Amino acid sequence: MGLFRRALTAYFHAIYRDMVDRRLRAQVDIMEPCGAGLHLDLGSHAGENAVRLAAAGGLAPTWGLDYDLDLLRTGLQQQRVRGIQANLNQPLPLRSAAFDVVTAMDVIEHLSGVDTFVGEIYRVLKPGGYAVIA
Repeated sequence: MGLFRRALTAYFHAIYRDMVDRRLRAQVDIMEPCGAGLHLDLGSHAGENAVRLAAAGGLAPTWGLDYDLDLLRTGLQQQRVRGIQANLNQPLPLRSAAFDVVTAMDVIEHLSGVDTFVGEIYRVLKPGGYAVIA
């Protein structure tokens, strides 16, 4: 039974990894070039996705917003993402029309204030900017 369980676990891990890889590629593919625009990644954790998505859109600098201060500190040190600690269920502590691109990957399903979240994305986007939410 141990061998079967290990084989089954490896199989499910391979399926999961393939799905994650395809999803990450799709997120990069959807990013449109935006010059050196300002990027905000919501729910950025330690910033790995923020950096990857910013590079795909030709964006710099990148700001990451997350609730977890420890993850943000990691991102500040390792990914060179400027971190902001905030609760995504509340209004964002950012000025209006400040960002060219806002990304939010794998975060919306964790929120209770989805209407506030989407409204805040619209508020902080510059006219002509775009958002990618997955």
